[in-house]
Amino acid sequence: MRNWVIAFIGVGAIAGIALAVSPYVTDFLRQNEEPIDLIEHLSQPTQVLGWSEQGLELSDGRVVMPSGMTALPKQSKTLSCLIRSGVELGPTGKTFGLVRIWHWCGNDPVRTDIRRIDLAQMLAFYREGKTTLKLKTKSSQPFVEGKFGWSISDFYEFRSAFDPAIHQ
Repeated sequence: MRNWVIAFIGVGAIAGIALAVSPYVTDFLRQNEEPIDLIEHLSQPTQVLGWSEQGLELSDGRVVMPSGMTALPKQSKTLSCLIRSGVELGPTGKTFGLVRIWHWCGNDPVRTDIRRIDLAQMLAFYREGKTTLKLKTKSSQPFVEGKFGWSISDFYEFRSAFDPAIHQ
């Protein structure tokens, strides 16, 4: 019986030591991970000069209303961020822009994350302008582009508004 007690204490001590050092081992192993860059691009981007409630004012003189929108907001930090690098006009009328995403967790190996985002979906998510899109959820907070980009948490919340199978 005494041998079983000693063995049990020994196994418990080893398990305790393993648990105590596991964060350090994980950090050590992550040091050797290569940084990841997730960079999406626009196909044939068109420069946007500005916008009105009637649509985006493009550099070629066209005024385009993104599919899913009936009126754009008069002022919008969201739209300003999305059109900064121009927009992609899809064949179905969808309009895409780029947004930098900030992975604020130090354990995240993503160094650079730039995503191609549907303008109408993002405006609808942040309750800006008038839309015909139906979302599962809408943000209760306004759009915030921090010093390093749009928070990864907000990005996942946005994605789940259209596809609940993606990060909750």
